[in-house]
Amino acid sequence: MKLTRRTISRNMKKQRVVVLVVVVVMVMVWAWGSSPSSSSSSRFTLTAIRHQVTRNILSSYQDNDDNNNNDPPSSPPNNYYLPPDNLTQSYLMPLQALQEPPLALHPHPPEHPPSSSSLKIILLWNKFFGMNHYEFGLGREPFVSAGCPETRCWVTTNRSVLAHPNTHHPNTRTRKSLTHPDTHPDTRPPHALIWHTYDTDTSFPKYRSPMIPYIYFSMECPEILRRFGVDLTPYKNVFNWTFTYRRDSDVVLPYGEIMKLQHRDNSWDNIDFAEGKTKLAAWVASNCRTTSRRESLVKELQQYIHVDTYGKCGTMGCGSSRSWDCYQMLNQHYKFYLAFENSLCRDYITEKVYNILELNVVPVVYGGADYKRFLPPNSYIDVLDFPDVKTLAAHLSYLDSNTSAFNEYFKWKGEYTVLTRWGVRARGWCSLCQRLHQDPSSTPHHQDPSTTPHLHHQTYPDLHEWFVVQSHCVVVETEPYLTLLGLT
Repeated sequence: MKLTRRTISRNMKKQRVVVLVVVVVMVMVWAWGSSPSSSSSSRFTLTAIRHQVTRNILSSYQDNDDNNNNDPPSSPPNNYYLPPDNLTQSYLMPLQALQEPPLALHPHPPEHPPSSSSLKIILLWNKFFGMNHYEFGLGREPFVSAGCPETRCWVTTNRSVLAHPNTHHPNTRTRKSLTHPDTHPDTRPPHALIWHTYDTDTSFPKYRSPMIPYIYFSMECPEILRRFGVDLTPYKNVFNWTFTYRRDSDVVLPYGEIMKLQHRDNSWDNIDFAEGKTKLAAWVASNCRTTSRRESLVKELQQYIHVDTYGKCGTMGCGSSRSWDCYQMLNQHYKFYLAFENSLCRDYITEKVYNILELNVVPVVYGGADYKRFLPPNSYIDVLDFPDVKTLAAHLSYLDSNTSAFNEYFKWKGEYTVLTRWGVRARGWCSLCQRLHQDPSSTPHHQDPSTTPHLHHQTYPDLHEWFVVQSHCVVVETEPYLTLLGLT
């Protein structure tokens, strides 16, 4: 047969197709053979992540030591948890704090008899995810409603309080001018300026008084800020204080707190927390591609046990992940909730853990924090305590079939209570108000008071180093973790 160029070309194409089919079949056979259902070990190996998170936790302790803090204990001390106090435990911000009432500095505000000169004015320079009240409130009312020990503070969004005649040198909008403003000291308000790290308005005041501390505010971890395109490297010697979830912040604002009860609450005894629950585990999420690769962890876990997934990352819906209807549904039907953080960063434990602790559901946690330092003992299951997902799934299955063992995870409820939402946020703002009324000689740990003439002259030399580098985030979506986890 005479082979033409066209015939040869056609035959070559057929051979390529055959080779491609063979390759595809081989890949499918390999994938099936290495799948969790047919393999003795899990592809999602947790050991590498656990080792790195442990190293990072130890590094964070070293960071604290470098900042002249005491070494953390190896286990939570008896007084680690918040003691009972008279502060609010309310879930909701008072409605009257949504709107700021008129503030007349001279004469005294009629609705607040204490001397107006004793009020510390806190200026919110920009917004917190579109909210001008920062989920706390405006005016003096939120401090009063929260039962703060010191209530002589006023939160305002009115930038006109910066119009001081004694502050007359312009700020040229450079970081240097923010750091070394050529201004005269001014004791008039505001007494603090709060700047949220992620807002469409990233400006600063045109003028700056050295008497006004600039406070860096963030409730998002560095990996989320990186996703938002936020770069903190330019902010050197700009901010005086920090107001974040990090426990080494000048003012701490966590997503939740655990309070130790003065007396044991026996009403929690003899309750079968498994009664009426017909489903094993649930996961609610809207961020479906994370640096923690929690979505891959959930997918792997589903190879061994049944996990219902809700929200944008799942196949089911229950309204907003923060809605009461959703929590009520979880509390009624499920034994476990996958409280997986989107980022594995220092001290980053979000509301997804604390809100579940309020329910009769066991949170299965996955994050970069040292959970044993923040949560009651035997109140949660840490993914990183297991060598692989298969072992984790076997433990959850065991608890599902053993009611007595499952109920052990709720004994803590008779000794502790959980503080969340507005109640925990109010405590952070109460601390800020107290700090503003402190003696100027009591400086935060980042500055030796003997080296500066005033409290507010202390600054963070490198905000990126403190908040990003010292957060010690583990980014699982980068090498070498993808290879170690079999996700490449």
